[in-house]
Amino acid sequence: MMPNAIQDRRGLLLGLFSAALALCAADATAQSTPATAFERSPEARAIAEKLRDMAPTTSPDGSIRVAGESLDALDRMELLRFVADVRTRFELLADAKFQGRNYGIAVLVPKADEDRPASISRKLVPPPADEPGATALPAIRISVANLAKLDPRDLACSICDGLLRMKVIEAAGGGTALQPPPRWFAEGLGHYLETARRQDDAEAVLDLWQQAALQPLGRLAASHSPYASADRRVAAQLAAYWLDFPERGARLDRLCRALASGEPWSPALFAETSSGSVDLVEADKDFDRWLLVRRHSVLTPGVTRREFVVRAWRSLLLFPGEDRVPSEIPAGSPPSLLLERQDEAWVPDSARAKAQKLMVLAAGRGPAFQTAAAAWAAFFDGVARGERPSKLASALLRAETLLRDSATPAEAP
Repeated sequence: MMPNAIQDRRGLLLGLFSAALALCAADATAQSTPATAFERSPEARAIAEKLRDMAPTTSPDGSIRVAGESLDALDRMELLRFVADVRTRFELLADAKFQGRNYGIAVLVPKADEDRPASISRKLVPPPADEPGATALPAIRISVANLAKLDPRDLACSICDGLLRMKVIEAAGGGTALQPPPRWFAEGLGHYLETARRQDDAEAVLDLWQQAALQPLGRLAASHSPYASADRRVAAQLAAYWLDFPERGARLDRLCRALASGEPWSPALFAETSSGSVDLVEADKDFDRWLLVRRHSVLTPGVTRREFVVRAWRSLLLFPGEDRVPSEIPAGSPPSLLLERQDEAWVPDSARAKAQKLMVLAAGRGPAFQTAAAAWAAFFDGVARGERPSKLASALLRAETLLRDSATPAEAP
């Protein structure tokens, strides 16, 4: 005969299971069998409700599942929609499909711990081998700790990384020699999904390039690139460059097949599957040319980004060899030096060059920057025409104030 302790435990478990079924069943079933005293108790209802809260919310096609005891039904649905939206936008961006039995996404949100920071862990369950009886389904399993503290962009990047890696696994067809794509490449693609940030990112990276602080493509696109890994803006521009060539979907397939065959990621593979160049020196030059026209390709008419205002101020500084500035002028001298040396022969030509450069930069920008650019143009024009120093000093002060006011206080020049 079974011991009493085991019998009691078995009876308790059966009672819990019966309570959960009683709450979730249809009305007809609920009425057909009288509930026991335990099934009617508050404890049983609380346990059943907890079990129901832990049940996953699934997309209509079954490809996305979201679960978490700390999430209510509305939270689970919003998270499911977010995952579906990221996947859809990633498909449009890469011109590729990330749906089907090999791309299931399961997101689990454990109970929040306020003492822990937000974090994401991801596990890939590859497609099963072609063996009789293999029943495991492939999935991208993502666990999110402290969802309320998480930056949604981190989750978007993790989803893109999982989808891209699963595409390589799918291309391998069960092979074991595959090489993973670098994390920064997937994060760059994920970061680039956010269209509102594209102009800020492009101008920030272009500013690095103009300061000679951006490494050559051969270093930027390395598998363990410290530059792209540490700065998602750099990673996003590398991803944007890779995407900017025709037939991106076919090129992504070619890239994944190469990695699936065991070819390790390299700057040469990055260049070959983007621009088609097999010469890294030429590829680096092409990337530089692409960066120079990048500002215009992502320009939002009527909008002036903070980074651009700072870069515009730097363009006003005097450097030997630029804008007719002679070699004896200290690099980075302020434009007020033109007023101090107004009688020197090089000053009128330099002032006209500065005015022309700033007006080109002002094209399509916001009204505040347009007004500031016009004030600077008036100052430079007065310098070129030899107006009185007192009048030029007032014009310079007005131009500096307008430009400073067109940026936030933290980033004003």
